[in-house]
Amino acid sequence: MDKRFEELKEALFSWGMDYIEEFLGFEIDNDWEKDSIENAMDEIYEQIPEEELETFYQKFCIK
Repeated sequence: MDKRFEELKEALFSWGMDYIEEFLGFEIDNDWEKDSIENAMDEIYEQIPEEELETFYQKFCIK
């Protein structure tokens, strides 16, 4: 994974579940553990268009 994406994941976790779900594009159950959420984020990262990913980087001031 690239360094910017790792920073984005940290930012999403610090901002909370609403932001994580916005990135994932779906609601997650309360019983999901951090590893499961990270795995889902990694899968989305592999598929997300670059422009959409860039939007998240800008939103969280990740350069």
